[in-house]
Amino acid sequence: MSELQVRHVATMLKQRYSDKIDISDCLTTKEEDLNNLLLTRAYAAYSLQVLADVSEEIAATSITDGVNDNGIDAILFDKTTKILWLVQSKWKKKGVGEPESGDTLKFCSGIKKIIEDDFDTFNDKIKSKQNDIEDALNDYTVKIHIVLAYTGGDDLSSHNKDAINSLMQEINEDSDELITFETFTLSAVAYLSSL
Repeated sequence: MSELQVRHVATMLKQRYSDKIDISDCLTTKEEDLNNLLLTRAYAAYSLQVLADVSEEIAATSITDGVNDNGIDAILFDKTTKILWLVQSKWKKKGVGEPESGDTLKFCSGIKKIIEDDFDTFNDKIKSKQNDIEDALNDYTVKIHIVLAYTGGDDLSSHNKDAINSLMQEINEDSDELITFETFTLSAVAYLSSL
């Protein structure tokens, strides 16, 4: 059942995003690799389209996935809602599983680097968003919302939960939810399709 749902989501993502998302930096020319890269990036964009309620075009420009992304596949600063969105996306063709714990730790580490204003090890896609990121982080009314977007089940392993919870506790320490977290999984897409 999950594989069929993933197939349907893949079709939808290709229709909406194949002409909006750049995959020219793919390190191989294999059709399967190009397809997986497009779907991973499109799923990150789609998660922002839905969760941040932005257009496909804006969601597509948020993509930062690539070499030296430090686990951050999309960044969007919504100046209207005062939310800085940070997304990691994993395309699971079979519709099961979750991000590897190493990927989640890398995502958390990348978020810390952004908060610490350490952009040295980031790719040009993220560096091009540095001014927006700094504007967001300098505004005491802005909240950070992190998203793990993946085409698997809802349950996260204890390792992934621990990594996310540790990051959130460190950042939120003595304040009211400076940073929040959610997953964007197949069940979220299924729910949206039923509306």
